[in-house]
This record gives sequence, structure tokens and C-alpha cells, in this order.
Amino acid sequence: MENKFTAGENTMKTRKAFTLTELVVGIMVMAITYAAMSLSSSAAKQTAQHEAERLAAYIFRTIQKADRIHKGFNMEVATDSTEGYQYIKITWNEVGAENSKNVEDSFKVSAGCRYENFTDLKYNAKNKQFNSGYTIVIIDSEGKEYYVIIASTEGRIYTSETKP
Repeated sequence: MENKFTAGENTMKTRKAFTLTELVVGIMVMAITYAAMSLSSSAAKQTAQHEAERLAAYIFRTIQKADRIHKGFNMEVATDSTEGYQYIKITWNEVGAENSKNVEDSFKVSAGCRYENFTDLKYNAKNKQFNSGYTIVIIDSEGKEYYVIIASTEGRIYTSETKP
């Protein structure tokens, strides 16, 4: 019997291409990656409803802080002169103090949203209420409006998609 495999001879062929299974797996990985990227970018878009809920929560937390430290505050929307974005500016009421320590500007309006009808809100910590009721209009990048309603006498803050 003769040995077909001699020492110097290699009968196995080397592959120089991808198999069909490898191509399908590669395409599936790319499709999943593309789907994840497109979903995350659409989910990151800020809606007026989400921004209204975010603003209502911020106002509520600020009221809690004012009640805790027994100081009133004024809240207004300001626009950054260099970047052009809107932010909420809070000035804490202190007797005879007009310094930068009593001003907060940490709440930046989300990209793609803007506030309208945001007049100067005044909260009185002694009476635990705003000086009057307010409706803040929030508009997202698609022009959809959402409302944050502040009832002065009840102290309620709520959001609505219909104009009050």
C-alpha cells in the first residue's frame, strides 16, 4: 500500500475567501450596530413634553429648597450672550445682598427647546406661594407646544399638552 501523504507535500488547500456564513454574520453585526445608533439618536431628541416635565421638577425642587432655607426667590429665563442658549436664572432674596452668591444659573434649557411666556416668577417663602399663577410655554424643535402650569394659591405645578 502506497502512502498518499508524503512528507513535503501538503494536500490541503488554503482558503482565500469568506464563506457565506461569515458574510451573513458580518452583515448582521453591521445591521445591529446601525440600528442601535439610529435608535439612540432618535431617543436623544428632546421633546416638549420631556422638557416640561424636567422644568416642573426643577421648579418643585427649588420651592422645596426655598421652604427649607426660608428664603424666597425670583426665577426668570435668561439667554447666554456668547452661546445663545437659554437658561433659568434664580435670584435668592436676601436682605440687602446683591452679590453673585445669591444667583444660580445651573439649569440649562435642552437643545432644540425654547421657553416662551416665562415672566419673572416670584416665590414668597413666608406665604409658601407664588405671587400669581403662571403658564410657561415650551416649544420643541418640531414646533410642538407643551405647558407648565403653576397655580399660585394651591401651590400645584403640573404639565399639560392643552392650553389652559
